[in-house]
Amino acid sequence: MSEVENLLRQAQEKIQAKDWPQVAVILEQAFAASDDKGQKSAIAGQLGGFYYKSKNYPAAVTWFEQLTNLQPGEAPCWYDLGRAKQFSGDEDGARKAYLKALRQNNTHTGHYLAAGAALYRAGREGEALQVWTLGDDRDPTLRQVQFNLQADQTIREESHLADQTFRRIFSELHRKTIAAQPDQEKLQRVVNSIWCQTHDGPVEFPVPQLQPQFFYMPDLPPIAVFDCAHEPWVAALEAATDDIRAEYLNAIEQGMKGAPYVQETSFLRGDWDKLRGKDIWNSIHLYKDGQLQEGIKDAFPKTLKALDQAPITQIGGNPIEAFISVLKPGAHIPPHYGLTNIRMTTHLPLIVPEDCAIRVGDEILHWQEGKILAFDDSFNHEAWNKSDKTRVVLIFEAWAPDLSEAERKAISASFEARNQWLKNRKIPKD
Repeated sequence: MSEVENLLRQAQEKIQAKDWPQVAVILEQAFAASDDKGQKSAIAGQLGGFYYKSKNYPAAVTWFEQLTNLQPGEAPCWYDLGRAKQFSGDEDGARKAYLKALRQNNTHTGHYLAAGAALYRAGREGEALQVWTLGDDRDPTLRQVQFNLQADQTIREESHLADQTFRRIFSELHRKTIAAQPDQEKLQRVVNSIWCQTHDGPVEFPVPQLQPQFFYMPDLPPIAVFDCAHEPWVAALEAATDDIRAEYLNAIEQGMKGAPYVQETSFLRGDWDKLRGKDIWNSIHLYKDGQLQEGIKDAFPKTLKALDQAPITQIGGNPIEAFISVLKPGAHIPPHYGLTNIRMTTHLPLIVPEDCAIRVGDEILHWQEGKILAFDDSFNHEAWNKSDKTRVVLIFEAWAPDLSEAERKAISASFEARNQWLKNRKIPKD
């Protein structure tokens, strides 16, 4: 048995005897005697963890620094060093260590929480929120950890700080954006509107089936299904049904394929597992996130021209989203809530076999080819295709008809301000 192996055996015996001071002494001797990088790394990590748990943070820093010297590419080592530096009072060193951990592994929620909190303590609130929101994009539980009583107390506190900062800064951004718009006397309903996930006050809904997930105008009448047959754009769009259907069928014949509407990386679980990453519900996006998608201009010219006639919600001058939704035989879209009550989710059915339907709130509706169906998708809704054929519908979002032009512009300004803020995010270097 080598000297190092003998020392490690002695350390294990002292651990079993809970003779902690001697454990550290022997491990330090083993570290000095070893010439194996992997073995030295393991010992350094064990010593760092021992001193950290003992709240001897300066000693923990020493050993975690040894560990990062030996394993500079390992994000957990930098994270541990950041914690030790933080509790030893070295905030500058902690922040740099956390950010290094985050740059090496940008999938770990804890790295975002710790790096954001360190930036916040340094008075860099805006950068802290950028880091936290990037983490929230990857893992929406980032702000929910605060409620997990089994989680580490420091992590829960960081989650709470992130959540409170989210709510304060994004609520301020909305209010300032609306205050800068003209026609203020016409915008009280927009002033009263809230971004549900980041609102800095209570969020209550007047109807049990209504629960917008993103943006909510409390003063808008709760209407589940709209009667918009009298709207001038409806007849024009319905008249284009044959052209739109023909362009879809031609695109499919030419090899265009839809992508799963619920992506494999989606956080949706349970009944959504049957759809996640599956072709059974797929879509051909014409516009997505305000961008015209590749190949669409040539494949769907008449469809795009027809959509120009509808009051589609836009960002940056383009429709936020418009797509052809393909629901294959046996598919069922589980009950869920949409993003906002300021829009009509508008369906133009192109191919509708029997035994297909959609439930919105308490109403079950049946698509008819060439007939517009419009509803508020922030009401609980689901859809199914119980036939042996494929159902195809063109879907886009139009403004709720009760909104004035001034209100539409103000809401768009709030969306664009938020989008611009999110677009400019980055992780600081140090």
